Amino acid sequence: MSKTDDKKFLHYSLAFYQKEKDLVNIANRAKLGFDQLNSPSKESALKPRTVENFLRFNSKNKAYQKELLDDDPEAYIEALLDVIICLNRESGLMEYVLTTVDAIFTEERQVLRIVVEDLKKGKYPNLISKLKGLETLNAKGGSVAPLIILAAYRVISILLGELPI
Repeated sequence: MSKTDDKKFLHYSLAFYQKEKDLVNIANRAKLGFDQLNSPSKESALKPRTVENFLRFNSKNKAYQKELLDDDPEAYIEALLDVIICLNRESGLMEYVLTTVDAIFTEERQVLRIVVEDLKKGKYPNLISKLKGLETLNAKGGSVAPLIILAAYRVISILLGELPI
């Protein structure tokens, strides 16, 4: 698979600005992480449809992902956010998921509006604290990649920028 083929699976987060090598490496590691997603311990931590929707979303290229987001944005963004909330200690998945969510919020404003409305209604009550917690994991001697923290803070900033004060 060429570098171009690897990139077609990822939305283009600004966290990758001038980090082309990171983009390709994360795409490769993410594919390995998807294979591990079906393990019983991880699957039980997630909502029942999350694994199915997550794997479907990531099975094809960016154009296919956009079609899925256009057809049923709630299902696919919920799958990504469920992975963030439930598996935020899985750095391989977080590299991919956080940068993908960052790009989706930047490129697909209607999806961002859905999430903001859901947050206002109390859905995803611990999303922002889970995102902030990634820095805490790193401070406690963890090995959270700087790209994960950058993407997490970008997602937090985007969400807080849209929420009423």
